[in-house]
Amino acid sequence: MRTELTFYRKRLSAFLSNIQVYQYYDICSADSIKDLIKHRWYYLYRYSGLERIDLETQDVIELLQNIIILLETYNNYNIAFVTRNEEIEGKINCAYYCVVKERQAALLEIAELSEAKPGVRLSVTEPMLVKAFHEYFKEIWEQIAPVNKNKQELIQWLQSQINLLKK
Repeated sequence: MRTELTFYRKRLSAFLSNIQVYQYYDICSADSIKDLIKHRWYYLYRYSGLERIDLETQDVIELLQNIIILLETYNNYNIAFVTRNEEIEGKINCAYYCVVKERQAALLEIAELSEAKPGVRLSVTEPMLVKAFHEYFKEIWEQIAPVNKNKQELIQWLQSQINLLKK
């Protein structure tokens, strides 16, 4: 657990220092939020892979409120929630985790949620491949319906989910 905490702190520190300067885009499955609310499941990314954590209702509320805070606090933070019926369905799978740090690296992890361990971990630093990942991600982002990446719309949707949980 100490390794995971150190890993988390490093990622949080990097995020907080970079968000002031660089644009940050997250693409998530809307179904993951629905599962979070319905089943109270959260998949925690650990050094050894994914671990499903059962949450209390208040934990789910706090997690959703934190997303709202990120959206309201950081102009450079952007998130989109895609549904299965969107055009990009075949391009993103919730078992994929990908980070593209422009001009530096692309990190890709493919995990089977049923096994809760990574099947493939890949780090690419070759400049042309990193650029290709970056361009492809931008292409995907542009294909997402504007309503699914509009900050105010997302804040309202997340708040409505919080309100449902509080009932």
